[in-house]
Amino acid sequence: MPSSLATMAVFFAGNSGIFLVVTYYTQTGLGIEPFDAGLLFVPMGLGFVLAASACQRLVARFGERVPVAGAALLAATLGTAAVAVQAPAAAQPFLLAALLAVTGVAQGLVATPLVAGIIRRVRPEDAGAAAGVATTVTQLGLATGVAIVGTCYRLVLGGTPGDPAAPDRDLAAFTAAAVLLAAFAAGTCLLTHRRSLDEDSDSGTDRGHGPGDLGMRVGEHRGHAGRRG
Repeated sequence: MPSSLATMAVFFAGNSGIFLVVTYYTQTGLGIEPFDAGLLFVPMGLGFVLAASACQRLVARFGERVPVAGAALLAATLGTAAVAVQAPAAAQPFLLAALLAVTGVAQGLVATPLVAGIIRRVRPEDAGAAAGVATTVTQLGLATGVAIVGTCYRLVLGGTPGDPAAPDRDLAAFTAAAVLLAAFAAGTCLLTHRRSLDEDSDSGTDRGHGPGDLGMRVGEHRGHAGRRG
């Protein structure tokens, strides 16, 4: 469970940073109105819903490879965003909307099995407490992500947001923040992969002490008893 909570903290730290950076850059760097900037996140929400809806079937077929692949996709998408903003300003909103749609899909592939894995690893009577701990860790990750990514953005920006005398500062700040967000996603991928290995190890241990193994031990005991008789 500790590894799952650590994964959740890193994952949601990156998620909150995405909302902060995209909102900040599109309004101050590209001069988009707040309402229009908010509409860019609609594809992200749709992608998340679609992926989360299909996630149960995907996990049933492919197992823990699903959240690992989702985190890897998230890292690749955020890394691509750092390159996409080098395009002309008029094309950037459309590129960001497309990348946010893929981001939503990637998040949906990670979040659903991640939370389910935490609840699954505790006793049924402890599920409520586990959900409470998971919620607390989520909030901690969200706050930490805003602090870290926001600080990075502001440090690289240096001057006043949207300063017409230094238009490249907003671009540089977004690029640096996108690389940092990709690093958060890569960390989520590594932690998710490690968690899947731990679960496979636990499953192997359980299988080693399963009913078949118990039957062998019972048979051995009867054999010893027969020889003594």
